[in-house]
Amino acid sequence: MRAPLPASPSSLALSAFCALCALSAPLGLSSIAAAQPLEPAEPSPERAEPFLEPEVSGFDHAWALGGSLSGWAGQYQAAGLGGYGRWEPFKRLGIEVFSQHLLVRSPEGLRHDHPIGFDLYVPFALSERFRLRPLFGMCVNFSFVEPDQALAPRADDILFGLHLGGVAETLLLSWLSVFLRLKVIGYAGHGRTISGWTGTVGGDLAVSMIGEADLGLQIHFGGR
Repeated sequence: MRAPLPASPSSLALSAFCALCALSAPLGLSSIAAAQPLEPAEPSPERAEPFLEPEVSGFDHAWALGGSLSGWAGQYQAAGLGGYGRWEPFKRLGIEVFSQHLLVRSPEGLRHDHPIGFDLYVPFALSERFRLRPLFGMCVNFSFVEPDQALAPRADDILFGLHLGGVAETLLLSWLSVFLRLKVIGYAGHGRTISGWTGTVGGDLAVSMIGEADLGLQIHFGGR
């Protein structure tokens, strides 16, 4: 067998240079990476300010409850309180139910009326905080006349009504609004008289025209 030839000085130098390059490459890369400035990562839109939500306008809520001071003028003069609940299943259509309790000025004795009914309305927003609601509806009025004399006959009746009108409402807060409602009501009912110990309710229907004004507050809640 032939003995291995001794390595030449040039080959030894070349091997040493390659080993030195292999050892110094990772150190050079790490120093370059450390020298580059790190830029802060931008938050994604989904994670930016997760606890802040856009404020919802009161007119975007589907439900509302309210109360009002109510007054009648015309063939009847009356004053009292009213309660309202509304639902807007669509953007351009809503329904409102109401109940009122009024004392009516009457020479026949103590008269108090209790109308209940509903309105259909179409809302029109004129700004973010103000809108109008033209309305049309029907109602039933339970009217009671109590005589001044004890044990004297009563003269009670049920009146049926149609009404037209409108509501102007302004947001005070995102969940609270103030409103003014104006209506014209036509009631069909019977004539009634009480005199002393006698009381009569007529057999023929008569129509009475009344103007109504309501001033009140509403609380808005719920989504569409």
